[in-house]
Amino acid sequence: MAATRPSRIRLLFVDDEAGIRQTMPPILEMHGFDVTIAGSVPEALTAMQSQQFDVLVADLNVGQPGDGFTIVSAMRRTQPQAVTLILTGYPAFDTALEAIRRQADAYVVKPAEIDNLLETIENLLNTHTPHQPIPAQRVPRLLSDHAEQAGHRWAKQIRSSALLRGANLNDGNLQDDARGYIRWLVTRLESNDSEVSKEEVSAARKHGRERNRRGYSLPMVVHECHLLRRELLRMVEENLLAIEISYVVTDLAALNNLIDSMLTATVEGFLAAETKRSAYGL
Repeated sequence: MAATRPSRIRLLFVDDEAGIRQTMPPILEMHGFDVTIAGSVPEALTAMQSQQFDVLVADLNVGQPGDGFTIVSAMRRTQPQAVTLILTGYPAFDTALEAIRRQADAYVVKPAEIDNLLETIENLLNTHTPHQPIPAQRVPRLLSDHAEQAGHRWAKQIRSSALLRGANLNDGNLQDDARGYIRWLVTRLESNDSEVSKEEVSAARKHGRERNRRGYSLPMVVHECHLLRRELLRMVEENLLAIEISYVVTDLAALNNLIDSMLTATVEGFLAAETKRSAYGL
């Protein structure tokens, strides 16, 4: 190792599997690393606050899917000189790997072969330059910047959903709906007002009646909304390094409140149309 490095490389190892925490760190210590172990996100964040590290090795899913991104984000913000490496057991998901590539310096597939892991760390230490801070932005601005991509992915999810596959909608309709809905969400979130107006409730009810006319069932209405919410939250997760962390809880709470309010109104409109159809024997 280069002479400018400390005699023992300080490494933070994060994994929620006890067996891996018991086996991997001792092996790393045998190869000259000074290893600190964490089994959860809070433990990892506490370690970062009290110690300096040269390397972070974190499982992608620490307790919850994608928690490794949170740990990488925190390390990059607080200790930008450290190299960051993700361990993942799901190498076949292209979208997940793309997110990892954007947020971590490298990844290693589990179960990690020690030679491969050591070689990856060594290469990172030899080529790494401190991370440049990414300009942080609030969730509404992030969603606005990625509205087109979110709409495209939402349409793709609907096409592949067994429940919604027979829905009488084309991709253009879906993406237009998504873009319009996201623009509305962004406007409301930026105004710091999560209460919907009577006019907005009326528009959501109309949307519910339209879905009824197109032959949707009530589960289809709810599932369609769920898929859009999931894509928006996934967009936030994949761009966590660009999020203003101090506002993320507030922004996501407001986002969910708006979506829930509009879904409630949409369901009301759908049920009103269903009642009317039944009354006329349609």
